[in-house]
Parts: sequence; C-alpha cells; structure tokens
Amino acid sequence: MAPKKDTPSLDVYASPYVPLALKSFNQRSAAIVRSHTARGVDYQAYVRSFAGTDILASPPETHPHLTATTHDQNGSQTKTVSPQNYAYHFRDALACEAEALQHECDEYSLYQVPLLFAARDPRPFMYWLQVPGLRETSLRIENGDIVKLRQLHFGPRGELLDAPFLMYNAQGGVVTSPYVNAEYHSVVWGIDRLNERLTLRVDWLEQMSMQFNVYFTVQAGRSGALHRAVVDAGQSMPLAVQSSWMRSMLFPEPSDGAMQKSLNKGTIGWDARDPLLNYEQIRAIDNVLGRDYGTVPYIISGPPGTGKTKTLVELALQLISGKPDAHLLVCAPSDPAADILTKRLRQHLSPKELLRLNATSRSFPEVPMNILPFCYVDTDMFSIPPFRQMMRYQIVVTTCRDAEMLLQARMSNMDLSLLEQNMQSALHPERDEFSPLLHWTGLLMDEAAQATEPEACIPLCVVALPHDFDSTSQTAPIFVKAGDQNQLGPRTASKGQAIQTSLFERLLQRPIYSEHPLARTKQSGGVMRPLTQAMLPILRPPFANLIRNYRSHPAILATPSALFYSDTLEPEAKNTDSLLAWKGWKGR
Repeated sequence: MAPKKDTPSLDVYASPYVPLALKSFNQRSAAIVRSHTARGVDYQAYVRSFAGTDILASPPETHPHLTATTHDQNGSQTKTVSPQNYAYHFRDALACEAEALQHECDEYSLYQVPLLFAARDPRPFMYWLQVPGLRETSLRIENGDIVKLRQLHFGPRGELLDAPFLMYNAQGGVVTSPYVNAEYHSVVWGIDRLNERLTLRVDWLEQMSMQFNVYFTVQAGRSGALHRAVVDAGQSMPLAVQSSWMRSMLFPEPSDGAMQKSLNKGTIGWDARDPLLNYEQIRAIDNVLGRDYGTVPYIISGPPGTGKTKTLVELALQLISGKPDAHLLVCAPSDPAADILTKRLRQHLSPKELLRLNATSRSFPEVPMNILPFCYVDTDMFSIPPFRQMMRYQIVVTTCRDAEMLLQARMSNMDLSLLEQNMQSALHPERDEFSPLLHWTGLLMDEAAQATEPEACIPLCVVALPHDFDSTSQTAPIFVKAGDQNQLGPRTASKGQAIQTSLFERLLQRPIYSEHPLARTKQSGGVMRPLTQAMLPILRPPFANLIRNYRSHPAILATPSALFYSDTLEPEAKNTDSLLAWKGWKGR
C-alpha cells in the first residue's frame, strides 16, 4: 500500500483572496472629494477667551520631521537614548511606528462592500459601513478619522469599469454611462463596536453604484502629538544645565537622589482614607508625601493584585488634602484605566474637584454612567471646561495621549507661568521680578509600563517646570509611576526596542533603581531585605515594591513569584478554596 501523502496545511491567518482588478482600482488617479470634519475644540479661540491676543504669544513652531537616522532590521535605532539625542531617537522610532501602523490599516481594507444610507440619522450625508472585526478593537479608529472610499462601477455583464462605456438610448442616440472617478475622504462621525458599524459622513456622494473599496489611514494629528512631546522634552534638557528637572525625570542619576542617615520612623503623620492599606502601601505613600528621596521619579512596582491603583488613589487624595493650591494630573495609557481611577476618586471628591477629561473623539456609550457627572460636555461632545472652571479642579484624570488637550489649550505649567508673568508685567511694568506659583504640583501615572515613552512625555510636558523656575520659593512637581514591566507592555505596531520599551521599564534599568540594595532584583531567599542600621547611610530608595497579592491562589502565585519577582510575593487572597465544594470540581 502506498504511503499516504501529506495533506498541505492551510494557514488560518492567510489574507483573503481579492481579485487584482479590485486591488489595482485603488491605485488609479482620481479626484479627491473631502467631507466636513467632525466637531472639535477650537484651541485658538479657547486660548483667546482667557489670554486675549497679546498676553500669551503663540508657541514656537517645532519641526517634527527631522532627518531620519539609520535603522536596524527591526526598525529601531542602533544608538542608546540619551539627553543629547532624545528627540532624534524617538522621532526615528515614531516614523517606523507610523509605517507599521499604516501597514496594519492596510490589512483591514475592504473590497466591494456596500455603503448604506443612514436613514434614521438626523444629520445630513450620513452612511453606515459594516467593518468585520471592529468589536475586537484591533482596528485603531476614532471619531474624526478619515476613511477613504473608492466608488466602483460595473458594466451590463457585471464587469468592473475603469471608464464610462457607450450605450444606446431609445431614440437611437449614443450616450455614456454614469461614471464618477472620485476618491471620497469620508469622516468617522460614529463608532458602534457592538454592531461592528461605522457612521461616515460622505459629502457630494453620487448615489449610483453603492459598492465601494474602503481603506483606512493613519491620522497625522494623532502621531503629531507624540512628535511634539519628544521634541519639547528634548529641548527641556539643555546640555549646559545638568540639574534640569526634565533631565532628572527622564535620566535620573544617583546624584539626583538623597541620602538616608537614619531608619524610617514607625509612625505616619496623616490619616488614611482607605483603612485596608498594607504596610508597603503606607510606606510608599509616606515616602512620596515626605519628598525626601530627591528629585527623581518615584516608582511603585508590583504584579497584578498587589494594589498599585489603590496606592495611587490614596496618594492623590493625601497630596491634595488641606492644600487648596495643589493640582494633580492623573494619567493612564488607556481610557478604561483612566475610568477606573475616576471611579475610585469619585467616592471622595465632588464634580467641582475632580474632572475626567475626555477627547472630543470619544463617544458617550464608551463612558460609564457613574463618571459622566465628572466629565465636561459641550453640546453633543466631550470638551475642555472654560478657563476659570478648569483652574478650580484639584485632580484632572485623562489618558496620557489626551493630555495633549492641555498642551493645545496652553494649560501647561510653562504656559500658565508665562501668562501670569506677562499679565503681571502689563499691570505693573515697574516691577522687575515676579515668581508665579506653579499650577500643576504633581503627575501620577497608573499602568505606566503599558505606555510608550513618547506617550508618557505628553503629560510630563504638561507639568514640566518653566525655564526660569525659582526653586528657593516653591518645590518642583512630583512624578510618581505605578506599574509592572512583567505584565503587558505598550501596544505597538512596530517591533523596535525604542518604541516597545516603556519609560517605566527604562527607568528601572537606571542604576539609581536597579543597583539599589533594596531593589527587588537584589533580594534572595524569598524574603524582602529590611533596612538595617548597618546599611546606613544609604541612598533613600525612590521606589516601593508591593509584595502582598490579594487576587491569586498560593499555588498559582508561586510560579510567577519565582520566575519574575525574585520569589518575593506573599499570598493574601481570601476564600481561595471556595470552589472545592462545587460538584463540578474534579480535582484537576
């Protein structure tokens, strides 16, 4: 009997077959027909509403498209990032990311699909487009994005036409078939992920054949915020000024820290809002409140279930307690993570004290109902509150990327300081010196290991110090990050190390954290090494290691504890044996 031949395996991830005629149709030259853009914030008008046209000058224009440097095969730069090459390093990485994002968008192109008139939509020129897979959020698309449409035309036998064809009318005359050679730049006005449907505005659409080729594009404005952030961060690290605040936040050195000459005190001077805080969480909060660890980022690290968000929320409440001049920017990489922060803070703060700042592109169904009172809505979209109202909030919660709204609205520490100085100079020109108070006194970032470094730079530029900051009269803003580099990292389209390594992870590799005797990687024997008198003096640790896990069964926790956390995790979850009485449990 002859041996059975191997059956060729099929790739379940193979791209669907698309006729070449349909693919090549998108490459033909066509007239561009643009549609009305979605509503957004007019930032120039917003700034004029509180600064007029003379007090706050336009910011200097940055040039995001610098000459790219050499890439390796994975699209990352070969040089290590430093204060000297910061802007070029990430500009190059972001260019690779944009290319990869466009390739990702190309994979979601649709061919010969129908566009349906949105009959129940009261807005004009609205159409519905079904997008398979939209529910999984794999396609990165937002309200206001451009979706390109190519209208298809077919002949009498169903063949695809690339030009009008001739036909005879009843009177025997020759006429040409209806044909529009156009590329419609439609605008996303609504996203229904549950039903996998986009609402598109398409102006001047000739409703002949309603079959279209659809392809998605990377929006320049979205990547432009990241470009501007790395440029501004790089310009805030002048080489001649080694003690600049931005440099110490992005490249902290042991000299930026502070020495500890005595053991920690056994008591705290504040009343906890959360009575369930454990020792490590209390110690982390007390260290930040004392601000005696130097001018460096304070890092709170811990695996899932150790209470990082709980610690950050308590810290935020303590930082503003009894301090009317304290204003915090609290960020997370994603909208759901920022919503969780808002949900926990809302239990202690009123809508006059807490703002959940949403991008104008976010739709109302995406926002949990219990945090809507803490959002600002202008007519039918999320927006930024008026200036006077904005200045009153003690805590503003937003995503790292949406913090760009504050930069566009000139709400950064640099811009607000310049505004106050110019106003004071206009009112009292005889005064030579004036030192305005900082508005933003701190930046707290949750799930920080999931944000790319350019994303983290956006809120960092909001709280960055003015160039003429007087450190003798007031203290610099704090920067606290909570996360875990062993969990999910940044979601990127390219695979370059520069874009895939978060600022959280890169900072932990700095000697001030990685070489500290109390660092988690320096522990052994399954026990966190305590600080003893014999170790003094020592650099005060600008970090906290959370070790008590409240989520996992001890047997489940043992493996990641040994593999990733130097065997330092302690199981604290309750009722982990509650399923033993379940009849379906077979001991497997």
